[in-house]
Amino acid sequence: YFCKRFGGALVEIDGHNEYHTVVSLARARNFPDFYIGLTDIFSEGTWVKASSYKFQTYFRWSPGEPNNNRDQDCAQVYRVNSKMDDVWCSENRNFVCEK
Repeated sequence: YFCKRFGGALVEIDGHNEYHTVVSLARARNFPDFYIGLTDIFSEGTWVKASSYKFQTYFRWSPGEPNNNRDQDCAQVYRVNSKMDDVWCSENRNFVCEK
């Protein structure tokens, strides 16, 4: 809701270059794990962009992810290896917005 309030949305990764840019900026600022605009809440295992609902075509999952551990439906970038991980949508977590 924060991103929307300021006219944006959670960052939606469209490909390798954007992913690399977002991760590089986060690392340079020592940013912790953060939500990205990716969810499978509508259909388990079908990952879509959170604001446009378009199918996600680029993934950079951590090994063994997504694992849907106890119904995880949102995605984050995991700081340790800079890869995607599915997480619970209800957790308080940092996020990156885009406009």
